[in-house]
Amino acid sequence: MRAREVYYDYDGVFGDTMTPAVKEMKANGMYETEEGRTKYFRELNWIEFLQRAGFIKNSPEAINALNKLGYGVSFLTHINSLDEYIAKINFIKNIEVLENAKEINVIAVPRIIDKSTTINPKGNFLVDDRLENIINWEAMGGIGIYFSEVQHESYITISDPMDLINIALSFDESEYAIYLSGDPIKDEMLLKKVKEKCGKVPVNNDDIIVNINQKLRRYKYDIECARKMHASIASKHLVIPSYDYNRMEEIFKTLEYYNNIGTKKILSTYKFSDSIYYDLLTSLLQLSMLNSNDKKSKILTKSYKNNKKSFKNY
Repeated sequence: MRAREVYYDYDGVFGDTMTPAVKEMKANGMYETEEGRTKYFRELNWIEFLQRAGFIKNSPEAINALNKLGYGVSFLTHINSLDEYIAKINFIKNIEVLENAKEINVIAVPRIIDKSTTINPKGNFLVDDRLENIINWEAMGGIGIYFSEVQHESYITISDPMDLINIALSFDESEYAIYLSGDPIKDEMLLKKVKEKCGKVPVNNDDIIVNINQKLRRYKYDIECARKMHASIASKHLVIPSYDYNRMEEIFKTLEYYNNIGTKKILSTYKFSDSIYYDLLTSLLQLSMLNSNDKKSKILTKSYKNNKKSFKNY
């Protein structure tokens, strides 16, 4: 297991409950006051409502991915009533798209109590769409991930739950890298928080990166050809009996890693040695050899022949 826990809000972050709730409250004149909103949630048929609301896009996939990486993920949800809590437990434990639904913890907090007082935030993540919860969590030593379409100037902000993967890994001391998104504002905030919370800072590896980029440019044509062949095999437009599909998948993942280093989407927190450069060369040479051998033994399917102009680079 990873050292840090991930606490995941339910309403508006995992379950898409706020969209229909706000619409219904406004239609019934209950949205403008705290009393009205509280009344709406206390009288709600929660079992029917949770089923109807569905999920925020990519949230189940993000939790599954975090679990596979060894992160403990729990739901930390505010509730308005005991009926809501019981309904959420029963619903969550039977979500088919959650691979660990039966084992996942569901921690309920009465609406009037701050989440950061019920769980030890220090060093752990909270993913929440209420800014007040993020502020309190960070004040207690936690790592707040604000779920919003609008970037906050003081906190890591995401609108796609899948962004959690690289953010969590960036804070992991066992990972000697910081994974950037390519968005300058988001990346600046991530670098600031990673340094503040766990002391990780990127190291200058520009000398090695220059060599990496040179090799990637030199082999660009071979890589593009290999990717086209790989895609056509995956779609069964091309059949090569001897083709090592899994090995090529590994090579492409390795090349993607080096490409991200070259474009500085991955920043290393240690000084590269020459071995990382040799690993790249090994992958490039293997790709060239496999690509060359497979071209000689390919079998074109009817579908491939009909579209052979698309593959003229072979």
